[in-house]
Amino acid sequence: MTSGFWIRAASVQSLHRVFDGALPCYLCPILAVYRDLYRVNDMHKKASQEIHALTQMADPSGIGIPLDIAWLTGIIPLGFVPREMVLSPDEKTLYVSNENGREISVIDVQTSSVVNCIKGAGAGNLTLSPDGKHLYTIGYNKCFVINTQTHEVIRVMGSGSVNRIVCSLDGRFIYLSFRYAPGGLIRQIETQHYSVVNDFDLGTLSNGSLALGVSPENDCVYASAPAEGSGTSAVSAIGTIDYLQHDIAGFTDPRSLAVSTDGTRLYVGGIDEVYIVDTTTRRMFYREKIGSQGYPVTVIGITPDDRYVYAVYTCNFDVYRIDTIKGTVTCVAFFPSLGSSVLNKAGTHLYSTHTDMNWVSIYKL
Repeated sequence: MTSGFWIRAASVQSLHRVFDGALPCYLCPILAVYRDLYRVNDMHKKASQEIHALTQMADPSGIGIPLDIAWLTGIIPLGFVPREMVLSPDEKTLYVSNENGREISVIDVQTSSVVNCIKGAGAGNLTLSPDGKHLYTIGYNKCFVINTQTHEVIRVMGSGSVNRIVCSLDGRFIYLSFRYAPGGLIRQIETQHYSVVNDFDLGTLSNGSLALGVSPENDCVYASAPAEGSGTSAVSAIGTIDYLQHDIAGFTDPRSLAVSTDGTRLYVGGIDEVYIVDTTTRRMFYREKIGSQGYPVTVIGITPDDRYVYAVYTCNFDVYRIDTIKGTVTCVAFFPSLGSSVLNKAGTHLYSTHTDMNWVSIYKL
């Protein structure tokens, strides 16, 4: 390959300039396929064998530092439009919910194929236990517990209007939030017998709640309540041992969150911005501007060294890398749409579903 930047559809003109207007013949068919891939009308077509072959050719060699531009290194074709997605701890399996809301597909990453289908288990928000043995998913007024070895539903919990589920890092508890819950309810459930341990009332005027994440020490769960209109709202830090609640104010529509590996920082996605919070003082101390169009920023995850945070600006689905040391923001990829994104454990690859396409894309970061 002559240069890494040729992989971007936006760099077609730059490529022509590099070669003085005449592309080498060996690049023409490759460029044509990739350009067609990113043409708006063609984004609605299923991934073809030509695209799959191209992405294999485009895989750069690892050099230990993040790429300036994310590389599309794989496409997993599906027979359905995917929604939510989670990646197993060993990174060998993807669990992808179906837009029809009735089933979850099990995908072998190595072979890029659907190897199983879990029916009747809901297809809403998905969460895996840290050991990967249990998959938690949301259906209509229910939560399902799935054994990932047998792909069978082993438990069904009635949970009216549940909208999100998160799991503690030790796997001992799951936390539920609810679409309709006056005062903002967060429910704590232990995972041995799946009984309710506690119900936390956020004490807000909101009629709903959003579970956002759990601290690495498992001693705090973070949640928010959707604000009415354009007002600001708080992120609540709820102690899971002492049950004390601390409200961190000043956010606009906080709906996603990543916690640093040492638990000292929160990176919260809001409208046009990522908010950075010191969990010791429980104060927001910095805002990283992503856009200005009034759209939410979805925080995807953070690298294990806490250096880089990845987020998507939902106005145009651009993917941004935030350097937490330099304080810089870089656009590294652009999507035509986005359903769900998962960052792998090493922070080197991004798996994404798209709301209008039947595939999962894999990017090297």
